[in-house]
Amino acid sequence: MYYVYRIQSVGHLDQSYTGFTSDLKQRIQSHNQGSNRSTAPFRPWKLVFYSAFNSKELALAFERYLKTGSGKAFGDKRLWQFLVFYIHYLDTFLSINPALVYFLND
Repeated sequence: MYYVYRIQSVGHLDQSYTGFTSDLKQRIQSHNQGSNRSTAPFRPWKLVFYSAFNSKELALAFERYLKTGSGKAFGDKRLWQFLVFYIHYLDTFLSINPALVYFLND
């Protein structure tokens, strides 16, 4: 599987990062260990979104799109707002810990 993910800094809420990986757990760990120069200053990070793909090409295309102007606009206006609502809904109305949603298949 291939993943496109978004992480958000725990201490700097205005900082987020969108990336691609084939090993999601290892990639998040490397961000939190400071292995990535662009994310190291804003550690620690938490995973706020991921999407899994069978195709590496599709995953890379989606990552590239999310990093374009229109992709950022789509993310800000639609995708990230939906996720905030969805996580709030899970937590408030279904009493599901939102952290469990990300790794249900583990």
